[in-house]
Amino acid sequence: MNREEILSLLEPNAINDVLVEIKTKETILYSNVFANQYMSPTRHVRISDITISRKALPISKPETPSPEYREEEYNVKTFEIPLIKVKRFLSPSEIRDLSKLQGSDITTTLANYLAVLKKQLIETYEILCAKALTGQIVHRLFGNGDIAISFGNIQNYTVANYWNDANGKPIDDINSMIELIVSKTNHGDFVLVVSQSVINALINNSQTKEYLAHTIGDQVYENGRITRIADVDIAVVRGAYTDADDNVKSLLPNPKEVYLVSRTALYKVFGPPESFDLAGPTEAYAYTSYKELDPMGIEIGVMARFLPLILDTNAIVKAQVLP
Repeated sequence: MNREEILSLLEPNAINDVLVEIKTKETILYSNVFANQYMSPTRHVRISDITISRKALPISKPETPSPEYREEEYNVKTFEIPLIKVKRFLSPSEIRDLSKLQGSDITTTLANYLAVLKKQLIETYEILCAKALTGQIVHRLFGNGDIAISFGNIQNYTVANYWNDANGKPIDDINSMIELIVSKTNHGDFVLVVSQSVINALINNSQTKEYLAHTIGDQVYENGRITRIADVDIAVVRGAYTDADDNVKSLLPNPKEVYLVSRTALYKVFGPPESFDLAGPTEAYAYTSYKELDPMGIEIGVMARFLPLILDTNAIVKAQVLP
């Protein structure tokens, strides 16, 4: 198969069909915590476009809008949705190796390349979601500048005793954190984001054991897992990533802290790809470019405009639960 035939397999429509079919491993934050999705038709997203608030407004004549309405009109938070791009350059030698294969083998090989790229893209989504939970995203990119977005200060809660202490009371703390949220916002659907070390302490805590004895009993001691407690889901975030400076960092900034989050305040937002000729926003768009270099090669990649968005930072409470 010659170079032109290989290029025909890299037409945007063809590789996007492949990309849609590629399945990636589950990501805890991206899939389970940032449950709501919003598709923006532009590179920017306004919080006022997606937030739904319940508030009592004074009655006024239609031709005389109340001050609250005028304030809503002008005080709007707008964020730019960054472009995230992951690419691979196929050198002339790799293209020659591809040309020796049969058509189906070439398609499979290119699909494998795209699978790796999509996996890296989704992993970046997970990292950005972890950073967003802290109230801000500061993310270094390769060659594309930095992402620096602040959603405001999240709420803090101080536990009376750490959860690995004999006097620690996680369920009391969780209930108090919920009260802290519901006293300031109407968001709900709570999830507790924890590290592996925190879940270990939670499983072995005496108050937790007593609570679980009346709910799921011995199951937690058989498989070492708790997925829900005190009417709150639990999301265990494991693993680390390597940043642009080759520093290895934990996905959660501090594995000794927990985040109680109202999922109704969290969104994963997608904007249109770089080319506006495409039909609407997309989660991951594959592209090809032909390097006019000597020697000539082909660049393949995947990209998307993705932004984890926090509508209301009062809907997140952080607490350090281990010493």
